[in-house]
Parts: sequence; structure tokens; C-alpha cells
Amino acid sequence: MLTGKRVLVIGLARSGKAAVKLLQKLNATITINEGKPLEQIDGYQEYLDAGIEIVAGGHPDELFERDFDFVVKNPGINYHKPFILRLKERKIPVYTEIELAYQVAKKQHYIAVTGTNGKTTTVTLIYEILKAQYKNVHFAGNIGKPLCDVVLENNLLEEENHYIEAIIIKTENEVLVHKFTSEEEPELIMGYEPNMEIYSLCTKDGLFKVDVI
Repeated sequence: MLTGKRVLVIGLARSGKAAVKLLQKLNATITINEGKPLEQIDGYQEYLDAGIEIVAGGHPDELFERDFDFVVKNPGINYHKPFILRLKERKIPVYTEIELAYQVAKKQHYIAVTGTNGKTTTVTLIYEILKAQYKNVHFAGNIGKPLCDVVLENNLLEEENHYIEAIIIKTENEVLVHKFTSEEEPELIMGYEPNMEIYSLCTKDGLFKVDVI
């Protein structure tokens, strides 16, 4: 269980803010790293008042030599950035916001949609189908809210068997790769990198991916 951990959150955009809120619920000791100067960070004083450390204005080498239990990075940050490679070299797990939410939530039913064209249409169609049959259906990712917000607002730390759609899109620098791992579940990759074969799979907890060409 990812509670009471020392966590570095890199990037304080929409997904980063959502990750921080969930980590606070999990009683984590949080450090935020943001490339912008401190005074340009919206609501920075609230984070400081809550006892959260903020390292702003860049990504100093010293920060990535600290002993964090894991790191949550903005999905737009390339996995080949030197500071991300350094974390991997030190065997510190690097997650995205959606991975964090998946790992701490109770067992849910997830549908992830990725691809080049037609994602929004596909997600909307699936949502309407599910909504006609089930009560608790949610959007997450690039449609709707960050998954961490969905977990908090719908008490998914305690409740099970909600239906969640996540839409995964290509960033400017790379296509996102999400690896969901735990001691109980098999590894799952949602999305793909260039030259990596696209595939679909279903795990025993009902999580699967739809590729939209």
C-alpha cells in the first residue's frame, strides 16, 4: 500500500495537482518539483502551509539523489530526460498520475482507449453503453478528470466495482507508457512507444485497452 511514503511529484499541471491531493490523503511526505519560478506556481503558498516542500525554477541534480520511495511525473515529461534516467538508475519507481491512482484504488473495472484518431468518439460511445447498464461510470484522463480526482471524489479508496474510462493521448515528445505493477497483479502496459508493437490485453481485474487506429 502506497501510504506514508516519501514522494517526489515532478510537474504541477492538472495531473500533478491531482496526484498531490491524493498523496495528501495517503499521508505522504511530499516534495514538488516545478520548472517554473515559485511565484508563478498557482496556489504555492497553500502547499507550503500544508508542509509540502517546493523545489522550483529547475530540476537540480541534488534533488534526484534523495531517497524517495517513488516519483510521480507529469505525463508530458519524456522518460529519457537525464533526471528521469537517474531515478531509474537508482531503482526509484517512476509513475504517472494515472498509475498512482490505479495502484491505490480498490478493485474497479477500467477501460483505457488510446490511438491516433477517434478516441473521443469511442470513449463517448462506450460511456453511453455502460451508463445504460451501470450506475457508477466515470471519465478519467484527457476526457473528464484526472484519475486521482475520480478516486478521491468517488471514494474509490474504499468502494469497488465502479466503471472508469481513461483516454490516453500522444504528447509532443512521446506516446505515453503506463505500467501498472503490484505484488498481486501482472504488469500492464497501456499505450506504446515508437517501434513498440501495440497490443490489447485483459487482466484478471477486468482492465483492458482498446486501440483506435
